[in-house]
Amino acid sequence: MSWSALKPQLARLHRWTALVLAPVFILILLSAAVLALEPVADGLAPARGVTGPTDAAALVRLLDRVDPSGRADVSVSADGRTAVVGKRGQPAAAWDIASGRRAALPPTGTDVFAVARQLHRTLFIGAGIVVEAAAYAMAALVLVGLLLAWPRLNRTALGWHLGLGWGALPLVAGLPLTAVLMTLHVGAARPPQGQPPAVARAIEQVAQRTDASGLRSARVWRGAAVRVELRSAAGVVTWQVGAQGAQPMRPTDYLVRSLHVGNWGGAASGALNFIGALALIGVTGTGLWSWGARRLRARGPAPDASAGWIVAHASQTGTAAALAQATAARLRAGGSPAQAASVAVLDPARLDRTPQARPLLFIVSTAGEGQLPDPAQGFVRKLAPGALGGLRFAMLGLGDSRHARFCAGAELLRQALIDAGAAEVLPLARADGPPQATWQQWLADLQALLATAGLRLGDAPAPAGDEAVELTLAERRQLNDPADADTAEACQLVWRSSRPLDFRAGDLLLLSPGPGQAQRAYSIGSSAQVDPRRIELTVGLASWRDEQGHEHLGAMSGPLCRTLPVGAAVQGALRRHPGFNLPDDPARPVIMLATGCGIAPFTGFLAEVQARGAATPTWLRFGNRRQGGDFFHRERLQAWLASGVLGRLDAVFSRDGGAQRYVQDLLREHGAELARWLIERDAVLSVCGRASTLGRTLDPALQELLQRHAGLSAQAAQARLQDWAASGKLRRDLFG
Repeated sequence: MSWSALKPQLARLHRWTALVLAPVFILILLSAAVLALEPVADGLAPARGVTGPTDAAALVRLLDRVDPSGRADVSVSADGRTAVVGKRGQPAAAWDIASGRRAALPPTGTDVFAVARQLHRTLFIGAGIVVEAAAYAMAALVLVGLLLAWPRLNRTALGWHLGLGWGALPLVAGLPLTAVLMTLHVGAARPPQGQPPAVARAIEQVAQRTDASGLRSARVWRGAAVRVELRSAAGVVTWQVGAQGAQPMRPTDYLVRSLHVGNWGGAASGALNFIGALALIGVTGTGLWSWGARRLRARGPAPDASAGWIVAHASQTGTAAALAQATAARLRAGGSPAQAASVAVLDPARLDRTPQARPLLFIVSTAGEGQLPDPAQGFVRKLAPGALGGLRFAMLGLGDSRHARFCAGAELLRQALIDAGAAEVLPLARADGPPQATWQQWLADLQALLATAGLRLGDAPAPAGDEAVELTLAERRQLNDPADADTAEACQLVWRSSRPLDFRAGDLLLLSPGPGQAQRAYSIGSSAQVDPRRIELTVGLASWRDEQGHEHLGAMSGPLCRTLPVGAAVQGALRRHPGFNLPDDPARPVIMLATGCGIAPFTGFLAEVQARGAATPTWLRFGNRRQGGDFFHRERLQAWLASGVLGRLDAVFSRDGGAQRYVQDLLREHGAELARWLIERDAVLSVCGRASTLGRTLDPALQELLQRHAGLSAQAAQARLQDWAASGKLRRDLFG
């Protein structure tokens, strides 16, 4: 199996193992952080734990009486007066060493480190095997995580996840790896041969060899020896007592354990382990945060089943979405629960079709030359004959009668609903041009319907319409090489406004060729955040020759690219296009995919990234015919690439000789990295180009990518793309 095929499988295993074991990891790591402070506390107060001497001889006499088997573990209180004796798995008892009488067990909360040690080893429920398994899983997750991704330092949950994992790698990897080595007894002294002495005899032998007044614990180790721990102002010494006698253990005999608990270098080593435990907690937490954020964004704004009224929008430029939000606000103001949602997140099987259900309201625009907008296409594909029997709906269509297929998007969706068994409660309303007046009339018709049920619409602000502007053409520059007949003519236009304007890269400038003619929408390639009086466009010339060989130019692109003189003033309108702006989160990665004049909005994206000074990860993929003739905005792009504003640039040219290659081929060639950006880093994919070329090939290429690099089935890949479109992760601006 190739690495590109194996990697998504490892990524899923990595993710789900971490999610399942996260609660166990957190408990183990929190207790590890507390235990790491024990050598720090010893270093700050060297006498901690030796405040009183232990009478070793009296302790031996006590053990001979209360532990005849000689196999109980013993721990001595800090003042040296009380011994706690008990076998593992059995209740322990406390004894006064001097008198040999029973004593009260020390309160469990008095020794924080003892409580943390019990949590760390058994989770308080004797689940030592679970702790050991978690150690193996944690070590594996660290190692696999290193294989899956290099660090990407940005202000996202995933960026912090990778940054912590790589930045504190020795500490992050050291704790779980040493835990695994301890379970395998690697780096530990070999157990002596023969039968170990009783615990009392082991203490006796140690007392004959050294001062045992600092004795604090004794326990049977692996059934072959007794380990006796002595503490003093100089530190901790462990003695091992077997059939061959008592010997002090060398540091190398418990090196792995010392590394794990952090007592190999006193307070300094304990502090390092504390930092390592916190780093691992941070890696776990940021991983959960990143996963949760991706899940929430992937789900999109799905409507609540108890929402009452649902106003569904199929929006291409954002107008329908804004009207849907305003409609829902009017309903809420009148006392009816309501919410707006993209058509893409509607599940036909879950729509309420009972008689008492509210009618479903639709506001639908038209895409391209009479197509359904992207958000509605997946919903229509899910519809089956009779699937919506009992559903009632009302629809407002947005369009322009100067186009051949007026309100075709709404007509297509309406017919699909009727074919699925739904019934209209109001006739289809068609807005011609600016929709505000038709929307108000549609609301009035809706008010009459509401009145029959004792409901009403309230007052709420209407959405802002297009903003009229007057612009002066300040500059025109041809972008293609006029000497290369194999390039399509395109130009850059710079417009100036006499007043500051409010717009962002990706918004639309609407221009009309003349009275009574439909406006053409052009994507803006600049930002008011850079210059509020300057608007840039990238326009391709539409031209063709008739049978007599006469050249004809596009009604709007002809004047823009050739005949409109520099200095001329034009009337136009600005239209918000929030579904195709840069993400609000400046740290969220952005992938830009463009062909030809589809580069138009992305120069503005990059200018906006540069202006706001954000470390936005950016990746541009651009395709056209010839590198030498129509690599639009090449100098600007290379300057942004050199400065770091543009993180990565891939360009492909279909007519430069050799096998023809297109932008969709770049999706396949860099599929693994693209999948990592989209899935692991939650990048936004913004696409701009011709609907007839890039629009037709995009979805199949992305579905292939998800099947190959995310391990999804064809159906799941298609559903994932629909989710991405609904949530705004996949953004399309396609033109005819």
